[in-house]
Amino acid sequence: MRTLKEITDELKAQFMANEALAAIYGIGPGEKFGDHFGKASIEGLLIYIAAYCTYTLEYMMGKVQAEVEDMVDRLSPGRPGWYARKLREYLSGVEWDPGTGEFILDGDPGDDQLERLRIIKHAVAEDSATGQLVLKIAGEQNGERCPLSQEQESQIDAYIQRIKYAGVSTRLINAQGDTFNCIISIYYDPLLAREGVEHDCQAAIKDYLRNLPFNGEYSNMALIDALQKVRGVQIAEMQRSSYIIDGHDEEIAIDARVQPYAGYFSPGQITLEMIEH
Repeated sequence: MRTLKEITDELKAQFMANEALAAIYGIGPGEKFGDHFGKASIEGLLIYIAAYCTYTLEYMMGKVQAEVEDMVDRLSPGRPGWYARKLREYLSGVEWDPGTGEFILDGDPGDDQLERLRIIKHAVAEDSATGQLVLKIAGEQNGERCPLSQEQESQIDAYIQRIKYAGVSTRLINAQGDTFNCIISIYYDPLLAREGVEHDCQAAIKDYLRNLPFNGEYSNMALIDALQKVRGVQIAEMQRSSYIIDGHDEEIAIDARVQPYAGYFSPGQITLEMIEH
């Protein structure tokens, strides 16, 4: 789902690209919204209101879609989505009753305690070409995705063997995020400080990687689109992108798009070639 900032930036870009509005406001080629309008301007407030309404609608539609998908998973046990849900419901260190298929809890734990016990914060399940059901999981630390400990992984694997359907071959992936490396040429406005534009570009790349859905598809084009929204960036051109799977030495080139092996990326060597334009 798009963030409020992404929607606002997109509406501002469309506003500036509109030929009729450009003629009315005297907007020149390549100018940014902030060059003409302040944060408290009527135009800025109207765009923010439109963006907030759009964000609210997309959020509500996303919630409805998630609830429908969850209902389908519950009514169709054994599907990949069912396995992913069962993993997210896993409670660390709590006994599981095979008769009821539920965890045995002492008393009535609060939401905070249950949240601490649910150590799997991200989980997906997908069929592989080899016929195995691949299960990818990750925890969180300081708001960042991370692998679970070896002891926790062993316990989770034992849990999977108990809940899985007979004859289903599973493979659990609990790994450090794939290391993402790239070289990007940034043609920037020389009227702005190079260090500031470079810093914002670095932040935009890390935000893009952080906000990718777990096991979501990365694409060079989407990353470049995110960089084009950075203030001062005139042109962003991908020279090379690659990733390294944790525990491997081979650096794998990304032609256009890829799904991370671990389900998520960790920023590696981010090289920006800053060029005045």
